[in-house]
Formats: sequence, structure tokens, C-alpha cells
Amino acid sequence: AFYFMVVTLTTVGFGDITPVTPLGKLVVSCSIITGILYIPYQFGRLAEAVLGDMGMMEMMGTARNTETIECLSCGTKKHPSDSSYCRICGRRLRSS
Repeated sequence: AFYFMVVTLTTVGFGDITPVTPLGKLVVSCSIITGILYIPYQFGRLAEAVLGDMGMMEMMGTARNTETIECLSCGTKKHPSDSSYCRICGRRLRSS
């Protein structure tokens, strides 16, 4: 029953040739589960290799530059460079 559940839920399908013995079904089930766990890991590594140091936000064009602007009121650092107000306490960061 475990074999049929794995083959059905992973949409691998039964095909023309199916294992007959319990050991064969176990080997196929383990192979399918290993593939399901390993392929996303490999895609992650591939994306990391292709993108290099570029983060996901930079790739999508939504990254914001941050610089060390310290809020004089609460001391929070690293606000985005286009911020006028502190993201924690709401006080004005610059007088300009």
C-alpha cells in the first residue's frame, strides 16, 4: 500500500513495468522520495551558482540600498537610504 501511495501522490505513475516484490517496491519508493528531496536542493544550489552574490531581492529589482543612518532617538541603524523616518520609533532621521 505504501508503494502505491508514493507512486500515486508523486504522480510518477505505474507505467508498463512495475516492481512485483516487496523489496523492489521499497527500492522504487526510496528512489522516488530521494528524488523529491534532492531535486529542490539541486535547484537551490544552481540558483545560488547562477546568481552569485546577487540576492533574490536584487534579482527581482526590489532591493533597497541601505546605509548606516542611526536614529538619534532609539539608536536603530541601517535604515534604507531613502528613509526619512525611523522604522522602529517613527522619529525623523534627517532634518532635510
